[in-house]
Amino acid sequence: SHIHSVLDFQSMKSWIYSNSTSSASSSSKGSKGRGKGTASAVRTQRPNKRFKEDGSAQSEFGKLKRLVQVGTKLSLQTAHSVRMLQAEGRLFALCPVNSALQKAHDLAESDDVLAHIKRLGILADQLSEDVKVSEADRKALAQFVQDHPNSDDLLGQVSECNCAPTHDDASIFKLSLKVAPELHQVANHLCHALVTLGATLRWGEAPRNNLERLTSDLLAQI
Repeated sequence: SHIHSVLDFQSMKSWIYSNSTSSASSSSKGSKGRGKGTASAVRTQRPNKRFKEDGSAQSEFGKLKRLVQVGTKLSLQTAHSVRMLQAEGRLFALCPVNSALQKAHDLAESDDVLAHIKRLGILADQLSEDVKVSEADRKALAQFVQDHPNSDDLLGQVSECNCAPTHDDASIFKLSLKVAPELHQVANHLCHALVTLGATLRWGEAPRNNLERLTSDLLAQI
């Protein structure tokens, strides 16, 4: 009574595991100027120009240090605001690593938009075959795979689908998912399947990323 014995997923499988062949990259050579006036633009300091006194130099350094501190604090504040905005309508899940999450993580796709769609397709396809997942969830995910033979069908409906090991424990994966209302039912089945496999669902603001933590640590050292 296997689900896949009656459903044909070959069409979706043909694109969720494949790499995009469209690599439109063009390089343009920089045009060289005539060079006229270049040497005159970079002038040596005049011999009769007075250098700033040590006290003035220290004052300028203090201003520069203060500018770095304020600018860094502003960037951290902006990053926090972005994380708060991103939390709107976005689901986070922490789950022990499994084959579905690992395959979605290992996806090599240069097109960012298509990468999110493919990761969702891989998760749905893999979880629909996991015998530990409930039959209802497997059927719903299998039907989702069946109903979308073309990646273009999901354009504009998958805003984000990312999964990666957490900072503290590589055996725990973090999944972030944000889809259009049309896919909320599928997302519910996917999350329920992950919970069955040991996942914990999280709502609200995401934790700081590596760059934000590093910036905060360096700021504390100034």
